[in-house]
Amino acid sequence: MAKLIRWVGIIVGLLVLLSILLSVAVYMLVDPNDYRAEIETAVTDATGRTLSIDGELSLKTFPCCGIRLGALSLSNPPGFPDQPFASIEGAAVSVQLLPLILSQELHIGQVELAGLDLQMISRADGTNNWEMGGATGAETEAEPDTADSGPGEFGVAGVSVSDGQIAYRDEATGGDIRLSDINISIGKVALGEPFSLSMAFNAEGLLEGMKNAVSLDTDVSLDLDAGSVALENLGLALDDIVAKGWLRIPDMDQGQIAFDLAVDALDADIFLGPPAEEPEPASEAETTGDEPLDLPLQDLRALNIDGSLGIGELKAAGATLTNVKLGLVAKNGLIRLNPFNADLYGGSYAGDVQLDARGQKPKVSLNDTLSSVHLGELLTAMTGESQLAGIGNLSIDATTTGNTVNEMMGALNGDVSLSMDEGRYLGTDIWYEIRKAKAKYSKTDLPEEPENPYTDVTEFSGSANVTNGVVRNDEFTAGAPFLRLTGNGSINLLTDALDYRLIARMVGTPEFGGDEGLGELEGIDIPVDLSGSLDSIDFSIDWGGIFGSAIEQKKEEKKEEVRERAKKKLEGLKDKLSF
Repeated sequence: MAKLIRWVGIIVGLLVLLSILLSVAVYMLVDPNDYRAEIETAVTDATGRTLSIDGELSLKTFPCCGIRLGALSLSNPPGFPDQPFASIEGAAVSVQLLPLILSQELHIGQVELAGLDLQMISRADGTNNWEMGGATGAETEAEPDTADSGPGEFGVAGVSVSDGQIAYRDEATGGDIRLSDINISIGKVALGEPFSLSMAFNAEGLLEGMKNAVSLDTDVSLDLDAGSVALENLGLALDDIVAKGWLRIPDMDQGQIAFDLAVDALDADIFLGPPAEEPEPASEAETTGDEPLDLPLQDLRALNIDGSLGIGELKAAGATLTNVKLGLVAKNGLIRLNPFNADLYGGSYAGDVQLDARGQKPKVSLNDTLSSVHLGELLTAMTGESQLAGIGNLSIDATTTGNTVNEMMGALNGDVSLSMDEGRYLGTDIWYEIRKAKAKYSKTDLPEEPENPYTDVTEFSGSANVTNGVVRNDEFTAGAPFLRLTGNGSINLLTDALDYRLIARMVGTPEFGGDEGLGELEGIDIPVDLSGSLDSIDFSIDWGGIFGSAIEQKKEEKKEEVRERAKKKLEGLKDKLSF
């Protein structure tokens, strides 16, 4: 055993010595600058571009052989700017000799790129400057593949990119994206084995009007034969937004993407940019609703996605949703969000949203439900204020189609139902308004105006049918203290026209510390006509007719009461006279 160990030590020592001697020999006898012209010519033949090696080439000889490059650049193709397409400030690569000599295994050491600069341009005609083409001339016949034509194994110890930048310009859209401070680290790479990938950069233009810090850490699996890529143990950060999970592309030729990601918190409002300025009246008039929606139908039809997304807290349109679960399936122009569940403001949301982009006109279907949501909190979060409070329920089952907003509105069909418990309408005291109107009619003192007016809503429910953009409601009921409301009518979503009638009936007589004659209204129907548009609702109530009818009715009731009493007295007197 001791002899075996001794011989192994001698062999290893000789191999190390041989490596050192070979490295010294290469360093002394080979000057890589002698091959500068050959390298530049080979790259030109392969790409049709000009490679310029500006810096000196130097050899690395121990512990492995390699080469270190100075500044170099690769030109743009003809028809693009004279500036280089790609350039680096310096690079280094090494090859381990012993595995190559002993077992024909190509082991590349650390590959280093410093100051990488890519200038990418996409033209309106579809051409770009990153597709490579060979130089014109006769093509060389490819050598036949043989089992012994190259190294048996291939590997790279790692790759690092430091202080890089990438600029991308889309001349068709005018979009510009700039990535700066790019730093990339790739772990050991071997055929058929996953490798680690870490990168970080700053982005400008990736999201409109925003600058973002982006980082990525993941394990990458590549299958070149199957054309698949998988990112496992994925950690992706965009500023303060962190997503974890996995992303897989089973077949890059098919463009299919599968993912399962979880995000702790996401503020979707920041991606919408600053609020748009209020348009001038003239520009408002220019918007008719007949403008094309310009949906990217071709891009939507090309989507091939099957993914799941979970968000702990999502902020959208000012509202905050928690425990969001979203499933996304898109294939052949059919895109579906299902399940789409979330908790919000004491209640929950469950939705099933589908977009069909297969035809000339996109079709949308909605099947959404809000359950036990605190409406006051929701409306305040979305608009900054709310006149309505209560626990609301809403369900929508509808479909539509069209290429403009007006087409979508005119083709809307479906059913809607809503209800509310423990409601309160802030800003209006319905009984104060009734008492004030009656006092004006009776020419008596007006009641004292409440400091914080409100009306309790003890009951609220209704349903509607939507046909070609016209919402028709025939089943509406609501209640307030000593009042019952019913209603029916329609709203034309295309023209914004409102035609609705509410009937209010007083049940019982409220007490306000004095005799205001409100008992005269008990059992009287009070019609309230609503017209105009949703933005400017006109109320029409014939208070004079109501109070006059109520008083006349009470007078008639009083006269009838007097007649009955007189009749009874006459009958009693007649009975006495008959004896």
